[in-house]
Formats: sequence, structure tokens, C-alpha cells
Amino acid sequence: MATVDHLATVRSMSSQPRSSRSTRASAGGSTGRPRRRWTTWLKWLAIPLLIVGLLGAATLFVLFVRVPLPSDIAPGATTVLDRDGEVVGTLAGDVTRQDVSLEELPDYVGLAVLSAEDRDFYTHKGVAPLGIARALYVNVRAGSIEQGGSTLTQQYIKNAVVGDDQTLWRKVNEAALAIKLERTTDKDTILEWYLNTIYWGRGAVGIGAAAETYFGVDARELTLNQAATLAGIIQSPENLDPAEEPEAADRRRVYVLDGMLEEGWITQDEHDEVVAAGLPEVGTDSAATAQTAPYYLDAVKDEVVAALGAEAIAQDLVIRTGLDLDAQLAGEEAVREGVADNEFDVEGLSGALVSVEPTSGEVVALVGGPDFGTQQFNVATNGPRQVGSTFKAFTDVAALGEGISPEQEFDAPAEIEVEGEDGEETTVRDYADEDRGDITLRRATEVSANTAFINIQREVGVELVVDVAARMGLPRERTTADGEERQTFSLAETTTLGVDEFTAIELAEAYGTLAAEGLQVEAHLVRSIETADGEEIYVSPTTQEAVLDANVAHVTTDILRGVVTDGTGSGAALEDRPVAGKTGTTQGGADGWFAGYVPQRATAVWVGRLDSNEPVEGLSGANLPADIWQRFMTAAVADLEVEEFPEPDLDAFELESPSPTPSPTPSPT
Repeated sequence: MATVDHLATVRSMSSQPRSSRSTRASAGGSTGRPRRRWTTWLKWLAIPLLIVGLLGAATLFVLFVRVPLPSDIAPGATTVLDRDGEVVGTLAGDVTRQDVSLEELPDYVGLAVLSAEDRDFYTHKGVAPLGIARALYVNVRAGSIEQGGSTLTQQYIKNAVVGDDQTLWRKVNEAALAIKLERTTDKDTILEWYLNTIYWGRGAVGIGAAAETYFGVDARELTLNQAATLAGIIQSPENLDPAEEPEAADRRRVYVLDGMLEEGWITQDEHDEVVAAGLPEVGTDSAATAQTAPYYLDAVKDEVVAALGAEAIAQDLVIRTGLDLDAQLAGEEAVREGVADNEFDVEGLSGALVSVEPTSGEVVALVGGPDFGTQQFNVATNGPRQVGSTFKAFTDVAALGEGISPEQEFDAPAEIEVEGEDGEETTVRDYADEDRGDITLRRATEVSANTAFINIQREVGVELVVDVAARMGLPRERTTADGEERQTFSLAETTTLGVDEFTAIELAEAYGTLAAEGLQVEAHLVRSIETADGEEIYVSPTTQEAVLDANVAHVTTDILRGVVTDGTGSGAALEDRPVAGKTGTTQGGADGWFAGYVPQRATAVWVGRLDSNEPVEGLSGANLPADIWQRFMTAAVADLEVEEFPEPDLDAFELESPSPTPSPTPSPT
């Protein structure tokens, strides 16, 4: 059998008359039939057809002369590296791609594709008029589309340059560029480009991704039967998926094997054995399932597009990121297992996790859902949700910034009347429905006393609380799906309770400001972008801005440490180092949050329903979100030095004395 190292043999075989190469008639034809005579009506069409042919040839010639072949005709892709410089994956539009060189593949992989798509590949010059006629003949006899008229080179040009508009102009332009490509590039290279860029269905582009997706194997390990099955899919990936349409996929598989036999690329015994084996076992995963750090790469793509435009994805660029792959895998496992093993027994439960390096703003791990194969929507970056009581940390900062002592007491009744977002009076109840009387700022944070925080915000003003949250990293506005800007903060008395919506990456960034002792750095995944030649064309901004007094950050951290040691966040405690953080739960348990940090990492975790804000009975930030946070951070910081938080200067705050009780006026005698 021919090998890739000896494709010259295939070329020489292809140059022989078809009858001498055939060892078996294909399913679409036989030998020895008499030629049909020209009918009278076809003779009358000869002159118009000749004129049309001449016009087409003239147009093709003009395009060949005037339309240049793009200098970047070779397939390009943006390669993503982690923080250690190791390749994580390749960005290629909305799909995942894995390139493999032709010489690494078994010989029958390329030959199976040629059997399905272009059996005269090694003899034509880019276009094949006889191939178009033969495809028409085979398709008419079969009563279905079995062969296409475009050569493999034309298909590559269509995907790489001209697009798939169904117009005559596009087809002629495609043909002209295909001829030009054949004059400048050898056949083996074109075949390799094609194999690595053709779409195979299920989000897989390229033979590498296709092999992993359908069979769970490296492309270099594909069997002849698997190769024939994949080759048959190319014609219509969505309609020939072996898992969904096994009969149709099997017919195409046999068609490919028949073609390989007819061309002399496999023997009769090989053909019969593989045909008899039937359709090989195939998996049901999507290409994304086998991809490394899919949610992280999805977010990287968004950053690259925002920085350089959508066209950058298909260029030969190198993206350096802050990804810590070990931490990423720990995050994926924590979210996946946490959601799968949840005790709430609800459908559609999802989760998200983002961890940042506070002083640099680099995102070291980002998980946008429990399984990218079934949930492509990236909640971590694109799914703002009410943040609940995690927002109380910003009220703490605002109060401390005004000189209010962490030991200052505030009234914490069981319920309190407030003006809601809609301007109507509403009742806010304490989480435990308990009248706590006078409670300190510190203790109100530890037990997440809602009514106390209404009174704290009344003391400092909602505008100041919102200003603090915005300075620390929460956005003031967000672009909606229809392109309009809307304000994110409600400026209501309930703002301190976290009724406004933010994403996990935004919350992690804001909490990172506390971990960085008041220095704010925008969270980002991309460190820099380089061309294939090493020229740096983009560097992410990492400017540190002092947005809080350092001691205010230290005291806030001291208060949030108490949430973990003596309050609602005890489930997030780490055995070997101090933790500061805050739980958050929205109405009825629709959203559960834990946002917390150690000096080197700030991490936010969200759990809730993906497609609705329906309550999840029993869910709170204190249980599953805190548990996921704890499991992730235990693994993510295991190799980091244990660092203590800075000591707060509590003497900087004066405790406000209560108003003296007036003495009774003495009665006249």
C-alpha cells in the first residue's frame, strides 16, 4: 500500500488510465458499457454551450491575471501559552483545532480523504472539468449527492479565502486562485493544509481534533476503518455524524473504501475485511470536551478580539497568558464535582470560579461552568448575577474610610422597612429572622446581619458605597445584548445587600484590591500578544492604582478573616494559612457566592441555576460555594509560600461614644 513518504507512487498511478488502475468497479459505475449517442436536442445546444464555455474561460483568465493570491494563504491560528510558556491550545474562530503534519499520519488517512473528495488530486492543476462531469454522472445515477465537483484545492481556497457564497463569481474566483495555489505550492503541503483546516462536525476543525472527538484517539493512531469513516463525514458533517446517522455514515464509509480499492490504494482483502467490520465504535463528545482549559481559552478569545479584532484569531499569533494550568484543572474539578455531587437535587445547576493574582491582575484560573461539552455559555465572564452579601465588604470599606470603628454598634432588628429599587416600601429581614439588638460592624459582617447593614449604609450613604465598589473593580455600566449601555448599580437602600448583578471575574478583581492592600489592577487573562516572528504587538495594562487607604484595606481584611474563623464562611477555611472572605446568598437561594483571598490569590465562586433565577432550596454561600472555594484553593495554593496578612492599625479608629442619657428635670417643691 502507498505511503505518505511515497506519494510519488500515487501520482504515477493517478497518471495511468483509470481502467488500468481499477481493481474493482466503484459503487457508482461499471466497465464495458457502450457510449450513448448524441441526441438531436443536445446537438442544438452545442453552440450555446461552447459560447458559455469560452466566456467562462475568458473570465477565469482575467481573474487569474488580476486577482493576487494572498500572501497569508497558509492556514493561520492563534496559539495560547500558559504562564510557563507551554502550549495550551489554539484559537480558530468558534472551534477548536489541532494541527498534525502529513508525514506523521498513517498513509491511508490522506488517501481516504482523497477517495471521498478528490481522487484526481495528484493529476489536476487546481480545477478538474472532467471531475465535475464525473461527479454529475455519479450523483445522477445514485439519486443523491455522492461526489462534489470542486477539487480539494478549490475547497481549501473556499475555506481560507473566498468564503462560501453561492454565486457564480465566487466559483470562478475560487477556480482562478486554486490554479495559482497549485503553481506555487506542492501537493503534499496543500493536502496537509486541507486536513488541518476542514470542518469535521461537533466543533472539530482539523484531523487532530476530529480523531479525538469521534474516536478518542490521536490522529496518528487512526485505523483504516476510522479514517474512512471520518473521510465520509466531510461531505455533510451535521448529517453524517456516525452517532446520530449510523446508516448514512456507513454508506459513505463503504463509498470511501470502494474508491480506495478502485484507485489501487488498498488491496481487495483489506477492502473486504474493513467493509465487513462495519462502522467503528464512535463516541458522542464534542471537540470542546477534549480541549484543555476550554472556558479559559474562550475568555482569552474574547480579550484578543477586543484588543485586535476578530481577524486576529485566524492569524499566526502567540498569546501569552497568566494561566496556571494546575490551578485551572483544580478549579474545573472542584466546580464539576461540586455541582454533580450537590445535595439540592435540582436540574440545571451550574457554577463558576475565577482566581486572580492580586498584584498583577492576571487570571490564573477561570471556570465558566461544570462541563464545556454541555454548557458553552461562560458564566464567569458573561453571566452577571446578583452577588448577595459579598457586597457588604464594600460597605465595610466605605464605613471604615469614613473613620467608623469596626467596633461601632448599629441597630440590627429582625426586620426593617426600606425603599426598594422600584421606589416602593419593602421589608428587609435579617437572614436568621432574629432581632440582634445593637451589633458591631465587625460582628454584623461575620453573621451577615442584613438589617444592620441597611443602617450602616444609611450612615455613610449609598453613593459612597457604590463609589468604593467601582473604585475597587466593579463596573458602573455594562453593554447589553442589543448594544446599549446600562447602569449596573441601583443606588437603592438595598444596594448594600447585593441586589445588583456582577460576574465572577469582576467580583474576584474587586476582592483582589483588598488582597493587594488597596492597590487596584484590572483583571486580565492575556499578558501579551506576539507575531510568529516574535514581535510584540500588544501588552495588557497592569498599572497598579492605589484606590484605598492601605490601613482601611488591612482592617477590612481583619474583619473578613472573622467571617471565616467565627462566622458564615467557616466552610472556606484552609488548614495551613489565614483566609479572608465573605459569603453571599440571594433571595430564596437563587445564587450562592463565596469571595475570598489569601495574600497571593483572590477567588470568587458562584453557584446557581444557569437558565433562571429560580430559588434553590437550601443553597447558600456558606455551603456549596464555600466548599468549592475551599477545595480549589487547597490545591491552587499548595505550592505557594504561607503568607500572613498585614497587621491592621485599629488605634486609627475612634469608637463613637453613645449619646448620654438626659437626667430627669427635678420637680418643683
